[in-house]
Amino acid sequence: MKALGNRFAKNVGVLVGGTFFSQLLLILATPILTRLYAPEYFGILAVYMAIVSLFVVLAGLRYELAIPLPEDEEQAINLVVLAECLVVVVSIVAAILLTIWGDNIVGILMIPEIQGYLWMIPSGVLLIGTYQVFSYWAIRRKSFKEISKTKIMQSVATLIVQFSAFKLLGLGLVLGQTGGQSVGVWGLSKDFIKSKLYLKATSKGVRVCAARYQDFPLYSTWAGLANVAGSQLPPLLFAVFYTPGVVGLYALAHRVMAAPMTFIGQAVGNVFLSEAPKRYRNNTLAPLLLSVHKKLVYLILLPVLVLVGLGPEIFSVIFGENWRGAGEASRWLSLWMMMAFTTSPLSSMYEVAERQRLGMAMQFQLLISRCIGVVFGALYGDFIFAVACFSVSNVISYAIYLCYLFKVVGGDPLEILLNYIIPFLVIITIFLVV
Repeated sequence: MKALGNRFAKNVGVLVGGTFFSQLLLILATPILTRLYAPEYFGILAVYMAIVSLFVVLAGLRYELAIPLPEDEEQAINLVVLAECLVVVVSIVAAILLTIWGDNIVGILMIPEIQGYLWMIPSGVLLIGTYQVFSYWAIRRKSFKEISKTKIMQSVATLIVQFSAFKLLGLGLVLGQTGGQSVGVWGLSKDFIKSKLYLKATSKGVRVCAARYQDFPLYSTWAGLANVAGSQLPPLLFAVFYTPGVVGLYALAHRVMAAPMTFIGQAVGNVFLSEAPKRYRNNTLAPLLLSVHKKLVYLILLPVLVLVGLGPEIFSVIFGENWRGAGEASRWLSLWMMMAFTTSPLSSMYEVAERQRLGMAMQFQLLISRCIGVVFGALYGDFIFAVACFSVSNVISYAIYLCYLFKVVGGDPLEILLNYIIPFLVIITIFLVV
């Protein structure tokens, strides 16, 4: 048991190290980018990435999530081929849909500036979707060092393009983000391709795997779509209610909030997924999940307290006075960050337990709660009130999500909620004082 814990910690350390440096580069570069690009261009980027993300979650029909699960290697290979073929198909479908209904999408969002970027969406879906498929293959092979390398390469490529193309305005941000996220595809897939493992896949094997793991497209796809929609709909909804500049303020606040979830939360989630299937089969998953969750809560607590107390001042000093509104939003978004950071790394447990239907239901309650929060806030208050409603709705819906998740792996939901008591008492106290 101790050896397993040490290996888990070591693997987390490898991923955290790589993703930490990759995110550190992006964070250090952001104060420069906010002086090269106006808030409205960050708003355009946020809307563009929201659309891409919605297509990407459909790209492999979530069969990529099943890649780490089979004990048999040939099944995993068939799943890789199946998922990648679906990524290609969805990219083509995205191109067709955007050609036919692109104007309607622009009209609904009321951001005519996004029209010039629609042509890039299919290629973005293909590249990012392919990276996603081979990330799960790397997780299965426990190639965490390679994943870490690609994270750093992605950040470097993103920044090189965004710095060098700032005269292109919004296009510079979009090109850097799309191109940067796709970097690393070869690094993760080269062993699979050079070893010609794809030749072990057969049409029969692909069909068998498609049927064996049919709950992933049937339920996990919709769960994943609800999850991504829940995180990507706010910028789209803010685009409907407010100007691109306001969307940009939210986008920067969200970018800063998402950093710890990327360089720690995602790393923990990937390593957790590599260990969880065996622990679940041995009925020893609940104690590990409870322990990891408590560590995540106290790991994120200090950044949350800093943002709640000093968010506007920090943003205005680091990013410029034009971005003080993003700091105001960050005070409330820190509540969302607390819940997302401590829940998202564990969300794959629904797939591990093959309870995709319940996972789908939980993701949809998250989506509905977030939409109600944003719309209610936008209709009855200003931008900051809308962000506050969004964040409070997240606290409630994530708590429900986590209770059901912990019950699925055989734990007592009350135990995991107790991890939040002291942190939230401190957070509420700071909100009342400041």
